[in-house]
Amino acid sequence: MNTCHHRLLLCLLGFLFECNPEETLKKLSPAERYFENLLAIVETARRHAVVALERYMSVRIATTSSGILEIQRSFMTPVSLSGSGGRRKGSSYKFSTPPGGGKLRKGALFGAVVTLVALVVIIVGAIRYFGAVPPPSAVMTNLSVSFPGKPTFRLPSGDEDTVSIKNLGIVESVGGDSRIPIASVTKMMSAYIVLKDHPLVVGQSGPSITVTAQDVQAYHSELSQNDSVVAVTQGEKLTELQALEAALIPSGDNIIQMLAAWDAGSVKAFVVKMNAEAKALGLKNTHYVGPSGVNPATVSTAYDQTKLADVLMRNTVFAQIVAMPQVSLPVAGLVYNVNGDLGKNGIVGVKTGWVPAGGASFVFATNLHLPSSLASQTAPMQAISTIMGQQGATPIPTVLNDALKISTQLSSLIIKSQVLPAGKEVGVLEAPYDNTIQLVTTKPVTMIGFPGAKCQVQLLVAKSSIKAPLAKGVQVGEVVLRLGSEVREVPVVTAGALSGPSFGYRVLR
Repeated sequence: MNTCHHRLLLCLLGFLFECNPEETLKKLSPAERYFENLLAIVETARRHAVVALERYMSVRIATTSSGILEIQRSFMTPVSLSGSGGRRKGSSYKFSTPPGGGKLRKGALFGAVVTLVALVVIIVGAIRYFGAVPPPSAVMTNLSVSFPGKPTFRLPSGDEDTVSIKNLGIVESVGGDSRIPIASVTKMMSAYIVLKDHPLVVGQSGPSITVTAQDVQAYHSELSQNDSVVAVTQGEKLTELQALEAALIPSGDNIIQMLAAWDAGSVKAFVVKMNAEAKALGLKNTHYVGPSGVNPATVSTAYDQTKLADVLMRNTVFAQIVAMPQVSLPVAGLVYNVNGDLGKNGIVGVKTGWVPAGGASFVFATNLHLPSSLASQTAPMQAISTIMGQQGATPIPTVLNDALKISTQLSSLIIKSQVLPAGKEVGVLEAPYDNTIQLVTTKPVTMIGFPGAKCQVQLLVAKSSIKAPLAKGVQVGEVVLRLGSEVREVPVVTAGALSGPSFGYRVLR
């Protein structure tokens, strides 16, 4: 046996005699009786390894009273090594010839290696057993929560029609999503930008805007083309509020052009803002080329304009303006709202429009009148509807009449319904060491909506609450249902017991 082998074996002996398995294992997480059993197994394995090495080297290994590890062999001259081959600082080894040395026994080395491998396996198993176990994970099932039935009202024969219940979502949208010229409905976006850049609250009039010679010239030019205009004179002063009233109530094309230049510095810069806001609001099928809608290249869909009106009607100043049947202006005097349905069947705005290339369009808001049993359980509700592309000999009267037919049906759409029963599976707990456990609701969920309305569903589970083992009926989170601004939350519990990881899983994983 060469010197390298001697040093290797000495290092191994130093480990076996100086390694304290009890102290090593105590650094691991405590774990019932397995801890004590493991100590005994490791100690036994250590002793077997020492005996096997004694046989392999034909030596007797002992520790003297002074802490010196003494190894006696028959063919080596006694020497003393200090701090060599061992792990304890200052330890030494002495070799001397014992009386009557023995021969190497076949298989001793194999026995030593097997014993040490077993020791390593035991230690690795202990580390795995006491190590962290992956926690269970919560997975939401493919759950669809909807109100029963479908809307039963009839939409008119316009090219595109969309009806939305404010705070609840789109009820119905028919006619496709082809882009149609929207005429003066364009002024909704123009008003949105002006109020966003120059906010007003109810009771405020805002800054004054002076009518210039250029504004007067634009008025006469548009008047000669039979556009919808409001009379102005040079030097006339209109407040921001008055200008918005003149643009939205009698639908003054020239006034909205004046507001655009005042807001952005030029009409061209204002149009850039309009398209940027359309993108930000998610109006994917809308494109603006001017603030008034006279140019038929300004196009949109009933769906997009319903979304825009829903946002605008949340602005109290805008909602107040479009609900006014008339207004008095400094030069033009008393002017009337072009929305002939205002005040009928709960209609409170918002904007009409007509251009030959696109026909008549009407976006209108309707306050719903609910039965007392429903009204007492919800905030006042409003529907936003849009009819676009109405052609014919009398497009504006036709679209206004169609709006009245729709508005009479809207209040009856609102229903109260149980959308999720108690005990309904909404998710599962998955653990690699046990079967899947269902997560179920503890009570039914009742909401106010309309037939066919689809709720958004979200399962919320706190990781700290799903540590195994878990008993049946333990709350681990909640399921959240949303329909527009209406939100309901219900606790979620385990439908069965979830056991902890087994001994075999801990050791063999």
